[in-house]
Amino acid sequence: MLKYKLQEEKEHLTSAQIAKSVKTNPAYIRQLMAALKNASLISNIQGQANACLTKPADEITMLDIYRAVEGEKPLLHLDIDTNPECGVY
Repeated sequence: MLKYKLQEEKEHLTSAQIAKSVKTNPAYIRQLMAALKNASLISNIQGQANACLTKPADEITMLDIYRAVEGEKPLLHLDIDTNPECGVY
């Protein structure tokens, strides 16, 4: 998301370029982009490297992005299998 804001639409970034910058697979980037699109945080045309934010970056929270990618999974969760005798628990 930050990369898009910094680019300010000067150039179109492909999933391969984004993946290389964060050392991951382009397919994973496309998966994340689909989740962001489904959450209406970005818009794009399939097969084209022209995704853009749907609203100003300062109106998109980290929680918006987290929810887009992780759904309703709790941000912090308690491991119910932790031994209650554990000193770290």
